[in-house]
Amino acid sequence: MLEVGFEDGSGVRAFMEAGWRKIHAVDMDARCLPMIQEEVDGGHAHVQIARIQDAALPSDMDVVHAHYVLAFLGDDLPRTLQRLCDATRPGGYLICAFMGPDHSWKSRPGVHVYDQSQLMHLLHAAGYENIAIDATRRENIRDQGGKPVAVWDALLVRASKPRSQ
Repeated sequence: MLEVGFEDGSGVRAFMEAGWRKIHAVDMDARCLPMIQEEVDGGHAHVQIARIQDAALPSDMDVVHAHYVLAFLGDDLPRTLQRLCDATRPGGYLICAFMGPDHSWKSRPGVHVYDQSQLMHLLHAAGYENIAIDATRRENIRDQGGKPVAVWDALLVRASKPRSQ
């Protein structure tokens, strides 16, 4: 299991609770490390503080998980998807989420949104197959005063690396 962007460690802990014992976690923010120190000290997680574009990745991961972090890579996304495919064992899976074209964050600096056809093309070019992209949209997310503040437009991706390459 490769967790890309482990942040507060909740994903690493959830995967451990689900039975995963070989977890590699990468995040570029060293402030995240104390949040999973117990898992690291217990030998359950191998952690790298690095940009995913530059990290030394294993090549035998059953699952690569990246929850929204890939939306911040911009022009580095195609090469990074190829690197994630290389980190996935044949028959293994990429599970990730992207912000869709109507997401409220689309105008924030550094955020890149994609539509399903763009993602399909990028994932095929990286070497993935059996790609499923599920769109989900939530509107009228409200602030504490009850005012609509956001549209949550998400694309949830499942793809596999071919068993033979």
